[in-house]
Amino acid sequence: MRRKMFVTGCLLGVIIAVMAGCSSDKDAGKGSKYVVPEGWLTYTYENVKMIYPPNHPQAGTVHDFCVWYNWALREDCKFLQIPIPVDTLIVFYYTGHGQGNEMTGHY
Repeated sequence: MRRKMFVTGCLLGVIIAVMAGCSSDKDAGKGSKYVVPEGWLTYTYENVKMIYPPNHPQAGTVHDFCVWYNWALREDCKFLQIPIPVDTLIVFYYTGHGQGNEMTGHY
């Protein structure tokens, strides 16, 4: 039951992310600038780019996360009967609250 709720929540999150990412042509390119923190690693798989610190406790699962995201996106698009987005998802995979604050300068 818990696993089913987790998967449902993740799929809902992907749906919301996809819908929030859809925009008109006049907004194309806005917000596409980002800075990779010094010393962080990047991993790209299909249309997912992960940016994470080298000592991240889940660094060994980055590939699996990217594969899962692409699977979930295809399943959601198939369910919603919409085309699969071709945009690249950029994920900052930080280790916790303090690191997010350090990266952004916001509490």
